[in-house]
Amino acid sequence: IVIDYSGSMAVVVEGRLTKLDLANEAAARSMALLGNEDRLGVWHVDTEIKQTIPLGPLVDKEQLVRQVRAVGPGGGGILVDLSLRAGYRALERERSLRHLLLFADGADAEERERAPELVKQAAARGISTSVIALGEGEDVPALEHLAKLGGGRFYLITDARKLPAVFAQETVLVRLPHRVVQPR
Repeated sequence: IVIDYSGSMAVVVEGRLTKLDLANEAAARSMALLGNEDRLGVWHVDTEIKQTIPLGPLVDKEQLVRQVRAVGPGGGGILVDLSLRAGYRALERERSLRHLLLFADGADAEERERAPELVKQAAARGISTSVIALGEGEDVPALEHLAKLGGGRFYLITDARKLPAVFAQETVLVRLPHRVVQPR
């Protein structure tokens, strides 16, 4: 899971909860849906990558959830090319189902010049990509295109409070047996 934690994610949307708080909670809920045999990694990205949870087994879910929930907003916009390269590099070493979920602000997904090619190359190697865009913005069409290229799903969310449910839905859909990803 790659989470945008750029400055725009500091916006408060409910009480004291920020967009990032809700995205972190969404990642925590996805983690709760996974079994002991599953592997997961979480990266928070703005102009740099913060590896919050290295890709690996979910040995101590409570500790991992605390780590994810503790991440606060960064700065700048999310650098999509950087995010994809880091996520795909980690997934290359995996032997089973390989799926990247990118969460980004629909109006602040920067530096994505190589993103379509990166997603196509990953799909050709059996790595699927889904994208969740928060808010209707100028970057939404490009983010949607990435999900199509990656054989995954695209979600446009205008209410950040729905993020936990959408992350959970994506986690369940990815884990469905007999789902074969075909490059598009």
